Amino acid sequence: MLLILSGRYVTQELQLEIGRLPPVFLPVGGKILLELLVKTHREKLNILTLPFDYELTDYEKIILEENNVEVLRVSPNDTIGEVINKSLITHLDNAPLTILYGDTFINNRITESNHVGTSITKGSYEWSVYSNEKMVPSFTQNKLALEGEHVFNGTIKFSNANEFLKKLDENENDIVRAINSLLITKKIKVKFYENWFDFGHVKTYFDSKKLITTERHFNELSFDNGFFIKKSQNRLKIIAEYKWFKSLPEELEVYTPRVRFLSNTSYGIEYLDHFTLSELWVFGKLPTYKWKKILIECFKYLTTANRVVYPKTGSNWDWLNKTEVRLQQYDQEELELLEKSFFASGYSIKEVLSGIHELYDVAVSEFVLIHGDFCFSNILYDFRSEHIYLIDPRGYDFDCTETSYGPVIYDLAKLHHSILGRYDEIVSGKYTIEKEEETDVIRFSTEVDCAVVDTYWDNVKSMGYERKSVIALSLQLFVSMIPLHRDCRKRQYALLLNARRLYEELIL
Repeated sequence: MLLILSGRYVTQELQLEIGRLPPVFLPVGGKILLELLVKTHREKLNILTLPFDYELTDYEKIILEENNVEVLRVSPNDTIGEVINKSLITHLDNAPLTILYGDTFINNRITESNHVGTSITKGSYEWSVYSNEKMVPSFTQNKLALEGEHVFNGTIKFSNANEFLKKLDENENDIVRAINSLLITKKIKVKFYENWFDFGHVKTYFDSKKLITTERHFNELSFDNGFFIKKSQNRLKIIAEYKWFKSLPEELEVYTPRVRFLSNTSYGIEYLDHFTLSELWVFGKLPTYKWKKILIECFKYLTTANRVVYPKTGSNWDWLNKTEVRLQQYDQEELELLEKSFFASGYSIKEVLSGIHELYDVAVSEFVLIHGDFCFSNILYDFRSEHIYLIDPRGYDFDCTETSYGPVIYDLAKLHHSILGRYDEIVSGKYTIEKEEETDVIRFSTEVDCAVVDTYWDNVKSMGYERKSVIALSLQLFVSMIPLHRDCRKRQYALLLNARRLYEELIL
């Protein structure tokens, strides 16, 4: 049995940035922490404690069901020992028991029985500190741990759940006293874990998230002295991105992390302890007023960049042609998905593309400085300064010619792509495909806040662009990206169904 303790909300400092969440629902590597915990330990019975007043989203319910997780509601005022006691009483069993704190992650399955885990601290916070100086090793109650000390890391493994429950009862549900009494009688031992990731505080959360990201993308990302090292065999991509950063005018440099050139296949970019807008949008629970502030900051950048004008040259930003080229790259299964999603509703993709092309603002006499991939996953937000930072710019046109300039509508469409296009939710699996009459439709578990939508469209209008022009380009982005998502046919179909949804919105 795996018992994950997440009956309290994240600390106030984390709540200010991502909302009032139990720690297991924090984003890590494009997923939630709970998924990492359950898939790493692979137990038949998984019990998760949650605050009694926490309202699960439809997406979270699906994750719980898919991972065979049973929820037990507890009071945030209960002690850890009381929560464990309540959890085990409802599942009395002599089987092995693994206990994990919901804000901690050990990057390997715990198999060795009868031990309590320790790790070295990486910051000064209150933890149960381990001492081996006495005749019998023991843990102190929570105290401010000095960096480098060994502390209880939130992992316990017992061969018999009932035995541990008895020890808790004997020690009045005091988890530290119960562990120490087991150590004294040598019923358990201390096991040191090097790969411990703590998500319980803002600093330890971002430090842990950074390390897990580099582990899971080891062939593309590494970390060195405060910088992510971004690598790719696509020399054009790396050089174009780096040159985009270095060519920014002074008034726009405040919107980017520091970068340093390393080679034709890599550059370093400063790691900032901030959430991406994608993480906040998909997993966070921010109030409307915060999202309005974030969007206003995004358009503040776009307005400033829009003043950096460059005479229209031979750069290729013909997105209709780009989409037609991408359509030629569809394999047979992708063409069948395209037919299933569009033709089943009576639409011809050629009619769709030729029809929406007429909606573009074609009278673009000059280009401005653009990011080229101005979507939520490439925008970080600093809640303390209320400021955005941009990463992963495009840096070249559709002919792969290096340039920082193009039509600003492309950036507007990329932003629409995340807000009303729901791209980040599709990539994260926060959707369902349902049958409606004779065709499939894509559904999302939540509606986009109307006030956030109004803020977006009001700012688009203030920049001189029409709603239908932006939707039309956003739609083409979804059609053209299908060959880039061959790792998941279900996601490709969702992207195409979503493109049809945007088309239906466009022709209303």
